[in-house]
Amino acid sequence: MFCRNCGCKNDDTAMFCRECGSKLVVDSNEKVIPNPTPIIVPTNTQQMRIGAENILDIFKSMPKKILAGAGIGIVAIVVMAFVMVNVNSTINLDDFVKVSYEGYEGYGYASVSIDWAGLENKYGNKLKYTNAGLSAYETFEPPVDVLKEYISVPCLDKSEGLSNGDKLKCSWNIDEEELSKYIKCKVKFSDKSVEVSGLEVADTFDPFESLEVTFFGVEPAGYVTYEYTGDYLDTYDFYVDKKSELSNGDTITISIDNEDPNYFASNYGKIPAITEKEYTVENLGIYASKVDEIREDSLNTIRNKADLIIKNYTSEWSHDVTVDSVSYIGSYVASTNNSIFNNHNHLGVVYQINSHVQASSDYDAVNVVQYFDVFFDNVAIKADGTIEIDLASYSTPWNSFYIKAYYGKNSFNYRNYRYYGYESLPELVQDRKSNFGDEYEYDWAIEGLDLENMSAKTEEYICSYSSEREITREEIEAYMSADYSSYSFPGDRTIVQMLINEIYARHGYQFSDDELTQYFNGKEWYTSIADKTNDMDEIYKSMSSVEQDNVKLLQEYQ
Repeated sequence: MFCRNCGCKNDDTAMFCRECGSKLVVDSNEKVIPNPTPIIVPTNTQQMRIGAENILDIFKSMPKKILAGAGIGIVAIVVMAFVMVNVNSTINLDDFVKVSYEGYEGYGYASVSIDWAGLENKYGNKLKYTNAGLSAYETFEPPVDVLKEYISVPCLDKSEGLSNGDKLKCSWNIDEEELSKYIKCKVKFSDKSVEVSGLEVADTFDPFESLEVTFFGVEPAGYVTYEYTGDYLDTYDFYVDKKSELSNGDTITISIDNEDPNYFASNYGKIPAITEKEYTVENLGIYASKVDEIREDSLNTIRNKADLIIKNYTSEWSHDVTVDSVSYIGSYVASTNNSIFNNHNHLGVVYQINSHVQASSDYDAVNVVQYFDVFFDNVAIKADGTIEIDLASYSTPWNSFYIKAYYGKNSFNYRNYRYYGYESLPELVQDRKSNFGDEYEYDWAIEGLDLENMSAKTEEYICSYSSEREITREEIEAYMSADYSSYSFPGDRTIVQMLINEIYARHGYQFSDDELTQYFNGKEWYTSIADKTNDMDEIYKSMSSVEQDNVKLLQEYQ
């Protein structure tokens, strides 16, 4: 039995409703609707549909007289139920989009979000699945959650580096066809333009105002260091595009590592006015290329060191060798711009050492004039005019020559005294050019040095250094592999034979061969020798030990 008041089903023998307590038994005069179907108040769309169907069933089971008297109210309920069940929801997505702006003027950024809570509150009970949706998602998952899967947050054409008043385009990307397969609803949306507003204007600071930048070293191998002494950053927040291999006039750029202005604003209440700055390299030293570039006081410092070196050198001489004088006669600089060279320049100070050697008191002393240089590498002139030099690193001549001094009457009663250095300035110049190479430019400021005449004379020699130092086997082999056909050596003589003949000719040997005589008469240095002799033994004895050794070595290659 159903309760007429609430529709609850009760036992047929019950007198009162177990749900609402209303009387179930009626008088015989009352008209009773047999087995009425209860009307359930719907709580959602699905229940609305079920409730509407129940109402129709009730109407079908009612007698016509009761139906006629039910009135307009019941009909209205049925109509409303059908309208609510059969009309799809239309959601205007634009109403639930929010564009937010944060940050600071010129550095702001925008974000887009959808108010899903508001959308669910308004449309959640109105959304329903299609048959495909019921099959794919099960009825226990709210349709609004499925809606989120097919509606993406709209995109902005620009979201960073914003200023108030900027216009942004907000665009949707929704697959309506796919959405309609699962949810019975329509969506309405449109791309639109939004204007940036509400960004704060932050104070600024110059991050480079407290950055101390210093250039050190010598061009082209200078380098830069910097240190931050301000309140907002640390030194490690900066980086430089080029730190070394610098020259005066170069440009470097130092930048801030953290360029996010919001970081500075949130931590310090200020943002950087600039994030990078250019600096021009200056105050680097330069490698000396001219003697007159070196100040006199700096040159005196170098000379003091050289004086001590020469003093130590001469103190080791034999007791029968006496130093008469040591005189500074000038300096030279050899410099190169080739960056691959470790030594960018050489600065040499040159001395004339006068001495005499007396092997025996019974014989006259032999006077010796010796040219000796001390040179230093990588001598730089700093911005203040002082020099940068490593005085502990220096070189002295490895070239040497021998002087004979007799202590007895016989020709073999003599001693050879070895001197490091050179017997003449041209020999010193030529040896330094040979050691340093053609990559260097030379500036000579040496008293008594005649560069023009020296060049003319040395160019006439086949081997300009055969009287200055020992010739190596490698050099002889290089001579033998070179092409000397343009020299027109007399009698088809070989280069080795001509090198030996040249050493004899230097000492005034008078050749018996007319062709050799004619050849050497074409050399100014040979014709200037007044007394010549054809005594080969006498010429050989007049040679230095270096020349004699060179002759012996060359004869091995004949």
